[in-house]
Amino acid sequence: MDVLINADERQGFGCRRKVFDVFFNNEAGGENFLFWMLLPPQSLSPTEIDHKDCDPTLLGGCARCLISRPTVCCDIHHPNSFTSYISTAPKLPKAPARSRIAKFSMATADYSLLDALEDWRETKTAQLFGHAHLHDLGPGLVMTDSVVDRIVNCAHHHKIKTASDLKKETRWIYTDKYGDEVVTLILRLAPLPVPQAPLVSTPLQPCRAAYNVASSSNTPARTPSTPTPAAKPRKKTRCGACGEEGHNGMLF
Repeated sequence: MDVLINADERQGFGCRRKVFDVFFNNEAGGENFLFWMLLPPQSLSPTEIDHKDCDPTLLGGCARCLISRPTVCCDIHHPNSFTSYISTAPKLPKAPARSRIAKFSMATADYSLLDALEDWRETKTAQLFGHAHLHDLGPGLVMTDSVVDRIVNCAHHHKIKTASDLKKETRWIYTDKYGDEVVTLILRLAPLPVPQAPLVSTPLQPCRAAYNVASSSNTPARTPSTPTPAAKPRKKTRCGACGEEGHNGMLF
């Protein structure tokens, strides 16, 4: 009893069977049942538990009415007895994240690709499993509807260029076997856009001031002997009131 108490104090939670004892009210069976649960099996005798009265010749108790006590309690009290149940399966690497496809309206090329994928998976299902399975179970044996829709969505945005892209975007189980066939079908009906030629830079035109300076530097200078034409005389202002020239006024 002291050993169990010390184990409970060290582990905090205690024995894992305690939860079942409380839930099913195992102690309601009487103090003899509780006393039997606390004693080791080899210390029991036919006179210590009433259940053994039906067949006192059996040291372990009657097989019909006596519940056998397990030799191993739980992984808290006997941790080495449960090491064989520890999972040793390696963790699979995390799959690469798929692209996020924006909503779009189906075009003629998208419907053509959808029809071609439907025909391809029906033909492939009949080749692999026969026409009977194609008629009974449908073409989803080779490629499900969700994979077909994903291929059309990704092909619209040109996300699938190789078989590795197909496996990443759709996670189709037959990618390694038939991925190249599907990619060829995609590139034929939804070809990649032709890359545009790089933009050619056009030289800037010189400004008007620089053009005037360059023109003046290229024009030969006038010789002193060349007469400069006289400026045209400006017309004199004439007054509207008195008719005299040189001023203007208003008649009040």
